[in-house]
Amino acid sequence: MTLPRRLLPRLVQSLTRRCKERRLYLKPTPEVTQIVLYCLGRALEGRNVALIGFLANSNHFHMVVCDLAEPGQSSDLSDFMGHFDSLVARALNAHYGTGESFWAPGSYRNVEVWTEASLESQLLYLWTNPVRDGLVAHPDDWPGAKTTPEDFGTTITVTKPKGAFFGGRGKAKRAPTDPQALQHWQAELAREEQEAVDRGRERDAKKTRKGKGPSGRRRRQLDEERARKVRKGREPAPQRRDRSTLPETVEIKVHRPPGFDHLSLEELRAYFREGLEEETRAVHAARAAEGKRSFMGIEAVLAQDPRASAGPVWPTFERIPRVACKGDTELRIQVLLGLQAWRARYRRAWIAYDDPDAEDLPFPEGTHLMFKRHGVEIELGTGPPLRLAA
Repeated sequence: MTLPRRLLPRLVQSLTRRCKERRLYLKPTPEVTQIVLYCLGRALEGRNVALIGFLANSNHFHMVVCDLAEPGQSSDLSDFMGHFDSLVARALNAHYGTGESFWAPGSYRNVEVWTEASLESQLLYLWTNPVRDGLVAHPDDWPGAKTTPEDFGTTITVTKPKGAFFGGRGKAKRAPTDPQALQHWQAELAREEQEAVDRGRERDAKKTRKGKGPSGRRRRQLDEERARKVRKGREPAPQRRDRSTLPETVEIKVHRPPGFDHLSLEELRAYFREGLEEETRAVHAARAAEGKRSFMGIEAVLAQDPRASAGPVWPTFERIPRVACKGDTELRIQVLLGLQAWRARYRRAWIAYDDPDAEDLPFPEGTHLMFKRHGVEIELGTGPPLRLAA
């Protein structure tokens, strides 16, 4: 079944973000899967963003969403992504007992999807991502947070995870809930304990050389006291009243992809399922041509250390795509020229705004931060995206 290349009636964005240093923080354990899905549902609440497809790989995620903002309305996309990334980072930092940055530096990457063919391609890439990476042989084998073609038109209910962050504040040295991270945490505490004992023994030795050192029995008592101070960090936090204001359950509605309204819901699911199976076979063939015939398997995936990295992070100097207009070069050029004009218009407005002696210029439609925080004037009908052919 071949569909014509037509412009989508609404702005669709393909979004992705990677964990810092390609670490496996999104490894598809049941706990991580529940945390990610709960954060996704919470971030979607009350925002004009419609989820079409989602998949969390071991060290990054892919998402396809539809921006439901009407002309003249400010987009909720940045607020949605900021909320989602923040929730996931804080929750999984508590889960792994880590701190500081969770995501790779910078912001998320987004690609404007302009045609039905591009949207279909983005969804198939999203679903087959674990297969392309050699993790599992079929997309359905991936147990992580994801949606499938059969989820179109359905609502997924997720209960609030237990543990730190979701149930209130915990101790500074609260034990992580991930088993492998817990081993690292216990080894670190044991090292701290031994260092405390060694420092005390060194002080005792200095006193002994001066004729003021403790007896052998007292030295053993002191060693135990020093170790006990370090071990206090292992004790469970005292029971606190749950101060969390997060809801007990959230709902994730998986919307139909725009541009496919001529298909019934069952036809839509069957169409994308057929495309997914075909794309999976194509990925297998491509891997076989490169001599890659085996897959890691989910048992090996789950056995990986989440603090490990999927590989080195080298500079790639690759181009980061901004728009997707599959099979339509003329449209792509037109869109990029429109984006270039939008950026020039924004720059002129920004320079005028920053100059106290200049007359303010309206910012182009699509301006987010300046509109939200400073209430600048917006010129309607200036994109992005500027639907030049709509």
